[in-house]
Amino acid sequence: MRPEDLGFGKLFERIRDGVIVADAKTQRILLWNAAATSIFGYSSSEALGLRVEDLVPERFKAQHQAGIARFHQTGRGPYIDANRLLDLPALTKTGKEIRVELSLSPIGPADESGGPYVLAIVRDVTERNRAEEFAAQLLRHLSGELVSEPDSLPDVSPEPRVPLGEAEAAGLTAQELEVLRLLALGKTNRQIAQELLVSLSSVKAYVRRLISKLGVSDRTQAAVRAVELGLLPERQHQE
Repeated sequence: MRPEDLGFGKLFERIRDGVIVADAKTQRILLWNAAATSIFGYSSSEALGLRVEDLVPERFKAQHQAGIARFHQTGRGPYIDANRLLDLPALTKTGKEIRVELSLSPIGPADESGGPYVLAIVRDVTERNRAEEFAAQLLRHLSGELVSEPDSLPDVSPEPRVPLGEAEAAGLTAQELEVLRLLALGKTNRQIAQELLVSLSSVKAYVRRLISKLGVSDRTQAAVRAVELGLLPERQHQE
């Protein structure tokens, strides 16, 4: 099967989201674009030898198999009828579990070649979910709510999700980067002032400038941005 057979044009390979088409009866993957390779690690030739369930964590396979069998028989199913983006776990080629956001759409009735077919538009949201979990915990910390110790904070990839050069391009000074790092660790303004040996008013000024330069609305979003910029390595809080 070619993308043109289902009405896809050049956007099939150019789109930044993963695009996967599978046969609902056999679960065999029929189309797989370059963005899907970036997300899951399988080349197009490798993916065309897979079934959809190969991308599903073991603990969810029975549920997945029942759902896709129901769709093949009835044309209905909780995911295909959801009419919203789904946030689900998935497996990469290496066996690593990630979180993906996807939408599912039925395309084309069954014919002599197979079908019906299912189109999945997929986006990797693993890092975004981690940042959101961190932000939620940081919000509780800043509001004075009792939270777990720092070593139980959500893991953050040691590789920068956004190049640090982007922060430099925003005009962040070395001192502002350090304040941003301490914000991400949940430090209060007073604690930052004590650690950097500067006045409390200076820290407040740094925070205001960070919020402005990073295009965020508050210190919590600035802290999340620090996580995305790789200023909080995975094991830093245990050192």
